[in-house]
Amino acid sequence: MIEPDNAQESYRTDVWIYTISTVALAAYILRRLLWLQLQQPTYTGASADVASLVLASAALLLLGNPRALGPWRGLRSIFAGALLGLIFFVATLGWALADPINVAWLFQGDWAAHFIGWHLYRNAPWASPPGAFDTFWYPVGTAIAYTDSLPLLALPLKLVSGLLPLRFQYIGFWLLVNCILQGVFGALLMRCFTRGFVLQVFGAGLFVLAPVFISRIGHDTLTTQWLLLAGLWMYFRISTTRRHALALWLAFAAIAALVHPYLSAMLLALAFAYYLRERVSLALSTRQAFSHLAAVGGVTLLCWWLSGALTLHPSGGDIPLGDYNANLLTWFDSRSLSRWLPALPYAGEGQYEGFGYLGAGALCLTVIALPLALCRKQNTLAYGYWWPLVAVIVALSLFAFSTRLTLGSHILFDLGAKQIPLIGAFRGSGRFIWTSCYALTLIVTVLVAQRAGRLAAPLLALAFFAQLFDLTALHVADARMRTGFFMGGMQAQLRDPYWDEATRGRRHITFAPPPACGKEAAPYFPFSLLAGDHKMTINSGYMARFDETRTSAYCDDLKRELDEGTRFADTLYIVHAEQVEHFRQTSAAAMDCRNVEGYTSCVTLRDFPPR
Repeated sequence: MIEPDNAQESYRTDVWIYTISTVALAAYILRRLLWLQLQQPTYTGASADVASLVLASAALLLLGNPRALGPWRGLRSIFAGALLGLIFFVATLGWALADPINVAWLFQGDWAAHFIGWHLYRNAPWASPPGAFDTFWYPVGTAIAYTDSLPLLALPLKLVSGLLPLRFQYIGFWLLVNCILQGVFGALLMRCFTRGFVLQVFGAGLFVLAPVFISRIGHDTLTTQWLLLAGLWMYFRISTTRRHALALWLAFAAIAALVHPYLSAMLLALAFAYYLRERVSLALSTRQAFSHLAAVGGVTLLCWWLSGALTLHPSGGDIPLGDYNANLLTWFDSRSLSRWLPALPYAGEGQYEGFGYLGAGALCLTVIALPLALCRKQNTLAYGYWWPLVAVIVALSLFAFSTRLTLGSHILFDLGAKQIPLIGAFRGSGRFIWTSCYALTLIVTVLVAQRAGRLAAPLLALAFFAQLFDLTALHVADARMRTGFFMGGMQAQLRDPYWDEATRGRRHITFAPPPACGKEAAPYFPFSLLAGDHKMTINSGYMARFDETRTSAYCDDLKRELDEGTRFADTLYIVHAEQVEHFRQTSAAAMDCRNVEGYTSCVTLRDFPPR
């Protein structure tokens, strides 16, 4: 037990470490922001980035005072976690991306598909379920859940779509929210294990800098990983009432179901672990535990229905389970993203979905925590209390490894790629490794915080900065987006004034053929953007899943109509270059076909047959 004088001295040392670390962090991020301004002096949001960094850093310093926040001083670490998340957002993304009318940066990768889904959904008629719409992949249609366009915000914003600008995005805002809540729930989780403010803040920082979080910035909905931290927090927090705990589980389940099915499934697994523990500890009867868990599942299904996720039979499409799995070395494999640790061999390109690198800081803590775990001190981790959670995380990890267990480039055993009903819908099974990443980071952080004595704060501070510097290249690459630099290829856009003229008075854009019916006539993105701008439908698109039976039937109908010469005046046809002559020859109506920006566009002034 620490003597009072020693305890006071240790506290002063921790505060100095916290203060120096805050100043060092602010200086490091400020240097990056100034470098960005040298790269592009006129980039949007530069002043806001610097100002918010200075203010957030000053607030962090003030929170180091135990008298800060007065009667709310017990919440200091939660506010500090939020500020760390804000600083991470400013350093790695920037306020320019949160601007709702700044959409140019979204025209790449997964963001492009997510934005287009919302852009076409917002003007579509309401349907049942509310998340379904047919302006995309017309006339079969899809759902906002399958375009991964964040139903949590898409559904309410559709109600006020008419008040929003022509091109409006909320992806940047959601990334900001996720960064802040990653820090908040990281701090809340640490508060379950240590009363030390400095230890709580550094622990929260490690969660903000989790590589599995940073690496998913390109897929905005999958950065909502604070839900996993929230699930872990629910497991370890001391609940005042069971009713209160149920209300929180229901809220988290609803949010997860309206964000992404993978996160929803992982949160349900954590809820199962929680109620299993409550039943084993006799805090709840079997009937109570089952009814509470059923309520959480019921809310999940209701929200999946609202988002349109239940409009399709759950399956993995043509991708079997096992193609996108995790490797047994995933916790140590940086996939070339680390400054210090090399990429390790892997056994398939699809294993990027199972990326579970812990980061240099967490790995260093692991080395330190191993001997600490063997110390004969009071078992503050209460291992018996953990076993339901451990069992669930092991099960999720086994699912992440899937039907093919690999160690580096070696295949230990292979059950073959499987099409499994229901669970086959989670074909990117490698993502389920995330729960183990956060649990392992939590365990080693808590062991050091509780058992390293005076060295706990400096060790966690060093781990935090090691984690920060480890993925510098990834941070910088993301940070440069605000200046107009993009890592991936940008989607093509239509710039000729002809397109606005061709769409005037028309309701549909029809690819001949669309991607599901053969070699697509053109890229989906520029014409989907055009369709959204003019409140039209389009029979092309990109989404996670689609109704293969109805789509196949539509392809047959479309081919028959085109071969029979059917043409409609309210339709802008985009024809594949190899099929232009056939399209003209079979048309029973006079067609005005032009090659504009490399795409063949055809329109007619009258329907055939007449309608």
